[in-house]
Amino acid sequence: MDKKGLSNIIVVLILILLTLVAVGILWIVYSNITEDKSNIAIEPFLVDIDIDPLSVQVLTVDGITNISLKIIRNPGEGNIDSLKFIIFDGTLSHEEIQETNLEELTERIYLVPIGNLNNNTLKTITVVPILLGKDGKKKTARFGEEYNFETGKTRIIDFSGGGTSSDNGDT
Repeated sequence: MDKKGLSNIIVVLILILLTLVAVGILWIVYSNITEDKSNIAIEPFLVDIDIDPLSVQVLTVDGITNISLKIIRNPGEGNIDSLKFIIFDGTLSHEEIQETNLEELTERIYLVPIGNLNNNTLKTITVVPILLGKDGKKKTARFGEEYNFETGKTRIIDFSGGGTSSDNGDT
């Protein structure tokens, strides 16, 4: 029996096996890279709104005390279904949700009733977009905008639990 010929066959078989394993590993890596990731919701990170601080005023319409404010929609993906307004007077808060179709690069004035809050002690009003996802479900945006009645400035509020915010006093 020719042992030299047998060892050549074993070497060829081992090379074929190693090639198949390498092709399998490359296929797994390639399929993970090119996998459709459209099911990942990124809209909550892309919606950007601003409160025009010069537009904010407290006024009474038909016997109801409201906050009037202009919301500006900046560029960014995501379909805003409604806006959640959270008004705080230092002790109590009042929430109001208003349906809207605020498109990119548009602005609109909203009247938000303050509920049972005292209009003389208002501290902040926060606006948070509520988005309609591709799956038809409503999702709260990660970031909102807050206006401070005492300073007249706005800041971005992070609702992800990170607690970070930035001052936008000149916007």
